[in-house]
Amino acid sequence: LCDANFTLFKRPRHCRNCGIVICSKFSCVAHWPKRMIPETFYTKKKNQSRVSVCTSCDIIAKRFHHSLICGQLDTAKELFETTRNINLRTPFVARSSSEDFFPIHSSIISGNVKLLRWLVDDQHCPLHMAEHSGVKSGTSGGVLQSLRDPHRQSSPRVFTPTIKTSKGRSVIDLAAETKNMD
Repeated sequence: LCDANFTLFKRPRHCRNCGIVICSKFSCVAHWPKRMIPETFYTKKKNQSRVSVCTSCDIIAKRFHHSLICGQLDTAKELFETTRNINLRTPFVARSSSEDFFPIHSSIISGNVKLLRWLVDDQHCPLHMAEHSGVKSGTSGGVLQSLRDPHRQSSPRVFTPTIKTSKGRSVIDLAAETKNMD
């Protein structure tokens, strides 16, 4: 992606989504809110609210999110299977909307039941947030886990209701609002 020559003063960066080396030029880097990547990808900088990602990851994530919103199952599958670099356990933050959606929310909005089943049944996209015992809701210690995998619990976890958008809307709320109740 990036053909820049790095020096002692021009240091390389790594895409926080895929790990590829990128420079700081506008054509090589995009910036995402930190919540768009898994916690395990975070840097040691505690106060960092945005992370650098390569333009390829940015474009793929936007196309994938668009395919979910539009109910385009074949496009979503193709993007997911050819790149294997899309996070299904983190929200998409759209600039055009003031609300963050997880992939499951986007598929509900589309009304495409086959797309929803592909995310949940085949890709194990989480429906609920699980928390390790002793970790309060909303802190960075919470982990997402699908209801389909209840045997992977290494420590006691408490399931909260379905994952909510940044405005507090659940999967059921979205389905009722868009009248996609299949």
